[in-house]
Amino acid sequence: MADSGDYSEIWVIKGLRNVSPGISPNWRPDVFGKRKSDGKIDGYEVPSKSQTDNEILDKLEDIKKELGDLAGKCKLKNIPSKHSGKPIPKDL
Repeated sequence: MADSGDYSEIWVIKGLRNVSPGISPNWRPDVFGKRKSDGKIDGYEVPSKSQTDNEILDKLEDIKKELGDLAGKCKLKNIPSKHSGKPIPKDL
């Protein structure tokens, strides 16, 4: 996200009220950013071991509903298990 140059702001585990004060609950996507081109908010979630993909997808749908017209892409980003406990390669 940062390397793309497409975002004016990028947050990691910050409440979405930083972007839109009226959001309730104050969702905290793992990573989200504000696009320079249109101001839309893109978000990414990485499921923990205790979360299912469906739980994350439901959360992302809720986030998109709360963001309304500000909603951009919201994606689930799985990290291959071979990387568990190791530094994450930059290209993931």
